[in-house]
Amino acid sequence: MDTFALIDDSEFERGEVSSVYPCVRTFTEKNVLDLLNRPDFSPTITDQSKNRRLSYLAESRRIEERDNSSLSIDNFLLSCKMEMFIKNPKKEFLRCHELILRSNQFNISGKKYNEQEFQTIVNNKYCVCWQVCDKFGDYGIVGFLTYEPFKNSVIITDFVMSCRVAEKRVEEAIFSYIIESFTLDNRLYIKFIETHRNSPIKSKLFEIGFQFTENLSEGIILEFSGDFENLNKGIIKVIS
Repeated sequence: MDTFALIDDSEFERGEVSSVYPCVRTFTEKNVLDLLNRPDFSPTITDQSKNRRLSYLAESRRIEERDNSSLSIDNFLLSCKMEMFIKNPKKEFLRCHELILRSNQFNISGKKYNEQEFQTIVNNKYCVCWQVCDKFGDYGIVGFLTYEPFKNSVIITDFVMSCRVAEKRVEEAIFSYIIESFTLDNRLYIKFIETHRNSPIKSKLFEIGFQFTENLSEGIILEFSGDFENLNKGIIKVIS
């Protein structure tokens, strides 16, 4: 509901909506000419956003082939010949910032950063982003995360991902890559801050095998200590 805006010349109508849905922004007709000057009506638009229609067409071909396939979901994904390319967020800054602003369901902190704050993060923190392709087309940059040293491993402090690649083993592939590349004891930690919208990623983390390990003043710490080599199951080829 927080993506909706109501423009109405009736104070009663605006008040009725605001009383039930306070997250909906309301404006009088007098605001109309100025709306496009507001930051919330002028989001960053990347080249990937402009090509979204092509992504939807590719996704419709995926769905059609999956629905007509007798393969299990993992075998179908294998047949898609998926590849993940690990990228430098400094070179994909606009798209990564767009993901931070737009991702809600697959966002472990719910935090939104303005451009200057995000620039500081990219310049000063360990971070990666990733692109996913398959035989149907290019999903583009679909995820971004930050991590820092923690015990003999690392802890992921920000993680956002496009829901377009959810349930396609992309989460498993990136976590497997992080464990293999940056940990000493095959453990991985995540700082998770629950919001009213990120239950999908929370459920996915527990499904993968993360477990609660510690309460924090802000959020909780989840730990994965299972067989990371079996996370991806070889479904996605990771190229760094």
